[in-house]
Amino acid sequence: MSYPNAVIAGAPKCGTTSIFDYLTRHPEICGSTVKETRYLIDRGYSLFNKKRNYYKDGLKGYEYYFNHCESEQYRLEVTPDYIYQQLPIKIFQELPETPKIIFILRRPSDRIFSLYQFAVNNMAVLDASITFSDYVQLLRNDRSYFHGRHVLQNAIEHSKYINYLKKWQAVFKENVYVFLFEDLRKDPCKFMKTIANDLDITGDFFESLQYEKRNVTYKVRNQRLHSIQRRLANVGYISHRPRAVLSRCVIGLVRKIYRLANIEDACAKRSGEDLKVLEELDLEFHKYNEELARCFGINIALWQNSQPN
Repeated sequence: MSYPNAVIAGAPKCGTTSIFDYLTRHPEICGSTVKETRYLIDRGYSLFNKKRNYYKDGLKGYEYYFNHCESEQYRLEVTPDYIYQQLPIKIFQELPETPKIIFILRRPSDRIFSLYQFAVNNMAVLDASITFSDYVQLLRNDRSYFHGRHVLQNAIEHSKYINYLKKWQAVFKENVYVFLFEDLRKDPCKFMKTIANDLDITGDFFESLQYEKRNVTYKVRNQRLHSIQRRLANVGYISHRPRAVLSRCVIGLVRKIYRLANIEDACAKRSGEDLKVLEELDLEFHKYNEELARCFGINIALWQNSQPN
């Protein structure tokens, strides 16, 4: 039986894609065939995997993502939205080996700002005319605007991490591990060696690793053009035609040209209005952050600094 025995279960926009990349380079870790299987997402949640899911294929279907694994010590998957779900808590208890459950958390206000930027630029699902202040006001007053996009419409509630982690800790106790995104950004090698120590694998491997960031937020010059590009990319019709190698080369060239024309690697700096909204969010999250720090013994001092520009 091939099921995960290590899962990064949260949270979105906290560096989980990069961490999956770093961990799966380790010889003792075998990653799932896709980073986010979403196999145990609750039915009705916007990221529900309609093609493969527990309700349709049962526990046996979960093995699909790990059948390629051999004798590695860990089989790893990363689905950041598991933190908000009920099904994975139930299923992970039923596995032959209880997995280690890892959570990567980020300063809540920064996570919401990153999510906003990602939705406007990378995903092009939030109109570029909506400012960050507008977005937060919609979260408070009119969440129906987001038409069932749970990740966007629940950004504030989803950043009150303690409300979700209590449920996980009650069930998995010492198998729950909490790390901070800010520590990853400050010293990725030290961060990865800390995770390696908790997984009881050699941390020396991470000393020579090249720490490239994955799934980063970029700035789109023309959102409408980017939205069209995303729809065409999702069709994927070219890659299934004959002469696939040539097709992939053409696609690669087109993507490079597109990036030069419409993508800026760095997002715009935070405006004065952005900083004001971020500070207001920090005040709102203060009591939840304090409880999180007490319950899990983590140092959130970096979350209490002034907001950077």
